[in-house]
Amino acid sequence: AAAAAAGAGGAAAGATATAGGRPRFRAKQRVRGKFQGDIGGVNWFRGTVVAVHADGSCDIDYDDGDEEKSVAPRFIRALGEAGAAAADEAEEAEGAAEEAEE
Repeated sequence: AAAAAAGAGGAAAGATATAGGRPRFRAKQRVRGKFQGDIGGVNWFRGTVVAVHADGSCDIDYDDGDEEKSVAPRFIRALGEAGAAAADEAEEAEGAAEEAEE
């Protein structure tokens, strides 16, 4: 991940975002986030949800040290979800392609 993306606040650290009345994400949950997905980012990174906003967006602290505020739920996958597994596979394929170029 590159520089942190800015966002607006109003988060409760223990809040849970809901989708259709069911919990979506929660603080301290391990996820993969599509870094800067709202401006065309294509890379997914592992991280931890540190806050959940009323609109369902989340603040994420990525494992590589970057942070991102108000990440839309469409750019977040709980680790263990099919979407997170697909993101893992894409990242591995990209890494293999880069190694082949060297």
